[in-house]
Amino acid sequence: MTDHIVSRLTASLKTDDLDDYTVELLEYGISAMCLNLPKTILVIFICKKLKLLKPLLLIFLFYGAIRNYSHGIHSKTPLACFLIGTANFLSMAYLSTVMTIPKKIYNAIFAYFFCVYLKYAPSGTEVNPMYKDQIKPLKIKSVLLVIIYYFIGLKKGLVRNIAVLSLLSQSISIIPITYKLANQKGGVVHEDEE
Repeated sequence: MTDHIVSRLTASLKTDDLDDYTVELLEYGISAMCLNLPKTILVIFICKKLKLLKPLLLIFLFYGAIRNYSHGIHSKTPLACFLIGTANFLSMAYLSTVMTIPKKIYNAIFAYFFCVYLKYAPSGTEVNPMYKDQIKPLKIKSVLLVIIYYFIGLKKGLVRNIAVLSLLSQSISIIPITYKLANQKGGVVHEDEE
C-alpha cells in the first residue's frame, strides 16, 4: 500500500527536467514521509496523554538536528523502523523527565560524545551512502552540535537530559558495533556525487 502511494506521489511531482538521481531522492523523501508520519502521530498522541509533549517536541528538535548531520543506521523494514523509532522517542521523552545527571558524569558523557562523533560521524549505509565531499562538512557540523549541546545542557534539568539522550541515541546509530549487530555495512562512502 505504501509503495503504491509513494509511486503515485512521485509520478505526480516528477517533471521532465528532473534527472534520475533527483527523482530517486524525491521518491526516497516521499517514502520517508509516509513511513514517519504515522509513527510521529502515534508518538505525539501517546506523549500528549502522558503529559510528555514538551519533552517530545524538544527531542524532535535536538535529535532531529544531530541525526540530520551524523546520519547513521536505518532499520531494514518499515515495521522495524516504526517499532524502534516509536520506542526510542517514547523512552527518551519519559527518561528526560525522571533522570538526574551530576556535573562530573555530564562532563564525562560529553567527552565520550565528542570522541564518538569526531571518529564516526557521519556514517552512511549501503542504502544511504555518504559521498566523499560530504564527510568533512557533516563531521564539522556534528561535532559543533555536540559542543553546542554541551553548553546548552550546562544548566541542569529537562534540556540537559534531552541533550544527553538525543546524543546518546544517535551515537548508538553511528558506531560500528551497531552495524555489526544489525548485520549491516556502515560507513559506506562513494567517491563522487552522481
